[in-house]
Amino acid sequence: MIVHGEKDLNAPPNQAYLLRDKLKEEGKVFEFRIVADKDHSNIGGDFLTIANDFLSRKLKGIPSNVKIR
Repeated sequence: MIVHGEKDLNAPPNQAYLLRDKLKEEGKVFEFRIVADKDHSNIGGDFLTIANDFLSRKLKGIPSNVKIR
């Protein structure tokens, strides 16, 4: 799971894209999400929603009933 804020100045979003591209190249399974209008420390509830959905699906094997905006 890669979740990155679109306006992150500490770790620029291009780093997330580079990681995504390398994982694709290696044939790895992953999920990638850029969160609009968020920075490094202000992903907040968006991150928790994304993480809850991901972990529910991957660890419990069931989809989360939380809707991602």
